[in-house]
Amino acid sequence: MFVHQSLTDRIYEYLKQSIVTHNLKPGERLEEQEIADTLQVSRTPVREALGRLGADGLVTILPRRGAVVVDLTAKDITDIYEVREALEVLAIQLGMAHVNDGDLARLEEIHRQFGEALERWEHKICFERDREFHDELVRLANNNKLKELYDRLGATIQVTRWMHCDNRAVQESSFQEHERILEALRQRNVDAACEGMREHIRKVKADLLMGLERAT
Repeated sequence: MFVHQSLTDRIYEYLKQSIVTHNLKPGERLEEQEIADTLQVSRTPVREALGRLGADGLVTILPRRGAVVVDLTAKDITDIYEVREALEVLAIQLGMAHVNDGDLARLEEIHRQFGEALERWEHKICFERDREFHDELVRLANNNKLKELYDRLGATIQVTRWMHCDNRAVQESSFQEHERILEALRQRNVDAACEGMREHIRKVKADLLMGLERAT
């Protein structure tokens, strides 16, 4: 299924995407040999890929039981979103020191595409444009350590966001909250942009926790 070059990376990306989109379900056990047989590869790159997924917090490695897809609890979501809020607010604070019209134009274009996908209700594209908007804000901070921390958290953030990927009301709310953040950036109003981001992330966290409570 995969070419030999960057085999571990390819297996890692394949499994990560399967976990994010819930094709591999929370609590599902991942058998090295079964994955290797399915992908027609040896067990070594599969084991390496599972180790990376464990470091990302997407699977739990259990002694003599192998890997299990993480099943996020309310505490996990709360912890993730508290850190996410701190990182993304800091990203805005750092980025606003040197943001230019070209930077804003990229954010505007991502936001425009999000709106178009929302009108057509292409929820998977909405999911991607939402992610790109936040990724771009982190990139604009121009801080390698911040980006490194955010990227480490990114996979679990995507897992949580996919939980409401097909909920139009949630997507519309996110779009409106992005608009508020973007308007503050247009005005070069750091405080308003940071407050908009705080409220946005806290709203997403509250929606996730409510959904988790309803499911239990």
